Amino acid sequence: MTKYIAEYHGKTEYKKVNGVYKTAFSGFALSGIVLIIAVSSVSNHLAKILLGNSDYYVFIIVISISVALQSQYQVAKRTLQGLLKIKETVILSLISSLIGVSVALPLIILFGLEGAVYSFAIIAGLAFVVAHFYLKRIAATIVGLKLSLGKIESVHAKNLIKFGGANSSVFLSNMLSLLAIRSIIINKLGPEANGLYQVAIGVATTYLNIIATSIWQYGMPKVATILGDVKAIQLLQNQALRLSMLVLVPLIIVLLTTREIWIPLLFSSEFLGAYTLVSWQLLGEFFRAVKWGPNIVNQPYERYRFIILQSIANAIINLVVFFILFEPYGLIAAPLSYAITHGIMIPIVLSVHSYYDKFQVTKENSILFLSSLILVGLSMFIFYGIEGGTTVNYLLILSLVVVWLYANTNKKERLAVINLISKKIKK
Repeated sequence: MTKYIAEYHGKTEYKKVNGVYKTAFSGFALSGIVLIIAVSSVSNHLAKILLGNSDYYVFIIVISISVALQSQYQVAKRTLQGLLKIKETVILSLISSLIGVSVALPLIILFGLEGAVYSFAIIAGLAFVVAHFYLKRIAATIVGLKLSLGKIESVHAKNLIKFGGANSSVFLSNMLSLLAIRSIIINKLGPEANGLYQVAIGVATTYLNIIATSIWQYGMPKVATILGDVKAIQLLQNQALRLSMLVLVPLIIVLLTTREIWIPLLFSSEFLGAYTLVSWQLLGEFFRAVKWGPNIVNQPYERYRFIILQSIANAIINLVVFFILFEPYGLIAAPLSYAITHGIMIPIVLSVHSYYDKFQVTKENSILFLSSLILVGLSMFIFYGIEGGTTVNYLLILSLVVVWLYANTNKKERLAVINLISKKIKK
């Protein structure tokens, strides 16, 4: 969807931009209703198969509603991305992530598993409303976009069906795996334990997904304009990989080393028990970020099958590893399985892109990856417990970060960062 809107917007064919949007908005509204009706009719059987108990049929219906609403949120977000509104897309991602944290955490603590399930639909619904009002405010002045149901144009529908199927599959597989993990945690350890887990995944998602959105927005439109130029795309993939690590690793270090500050600030001191969970969750986010660069070609090349298979593989591996680790390690198994899953997926993703795109990680990026992994690992080791926050340890990590940055950047890049910081300070 983003690809076509970006293409038509670049040609100032605003009528077609509106056609893509209305086809997506109306098409997903119709398919969402069909999905909810279809799932509701067999919800008892699905609940028994997926959750082991037919009494949970309402959960399955709620999940189908969540998928329908999430698809509409993605329509608004992809439209913004297609219009090349990078700043606005990042702001929207931040708002939706904050909605997720603020809604999920209290519902899980108050209502346990039921709260976790219903939070999916509430978050998706709020995100959908915010996204479309936000889009109306911006796009109406750019391309005269009207947010309303309209005729489903067959010329756009075929491509959007592929996009919708891939997007829904990714969201559904992620949500079902997360629901399964949450239900086990709540049933075995209680809602308080799940609240701690929500702190770990909520903060990671809120802040790090902003970077993911920015990287994706940086690369995807460029790939769409150079399809067929293998060397240019390989260069862009490596640039996105490098950028994601250089931006993400310092943020991970900050979150790791200041947990005793931001956890009570954003939540309360009662959630300091999430301290170690955050460490493993952030390691998983680092591994996930390594795949961002190579994966920016998936949508421009319309590799929807690979997108779906990748999300399903993530969900299955995550669940299997969690089940194996849960008995011996308890709650820590949730973020640990997440880190292991994305670590396993890195060579798989790189192999796929090597085969199809002749993609190879540059020597500089290989060194950057290894040094980044060492830096994150040392930070986890030193600050694994709250007692790690001593002055000596802070100075040690700061020194390591400075060395890491100096070793992995050139003079031009360092001067650009210094100039950017100085301009911000002057403002």
